[in-house]
Amino acid sequence: EMIREGEDRYMLWKKRTQSLSYLFKEETDKIFADFDGYLRPTAGFFLWLDVGSGEKTALKLWQSCGVRVLPGRYLSKDFDGESPGDRYIRVAMVAEPEETNNGLIKIREFLRQK
Repeated sequence: EMIREGEDRYMLWKKRTQSLSYLFKEETDKIFADFDGYLRPTAGFFLWLDVGSGEKTALKLWQSCGVRVLPGRYLSKDFDGESPGDRYIRVAMVAEPEETNNGLIKIREFLRQK
């Protein structure tokens, strides 16, 4: 009985994450369609955006919009004295769909003004 319940929960989780992943990809395509630094995520729930300076942009997004993202530098290893993540922010699309979409829209509006 416990195994069956675990399998049912796993299948529900899998179905939910697959549908959310598809939804987020579709929404990010719409929101960032005109943004040069946008590459559609191929898998998962993370969106990487080339913003020129990940640390500065992450700080300004938090201060002006209340949106938290992670500078790409924090997730990359230096190579020949440079971090390949310096130009990027990583957006974790893990909140509920409405909250995630609102955050993505705030990010895009902020980047338009930049």
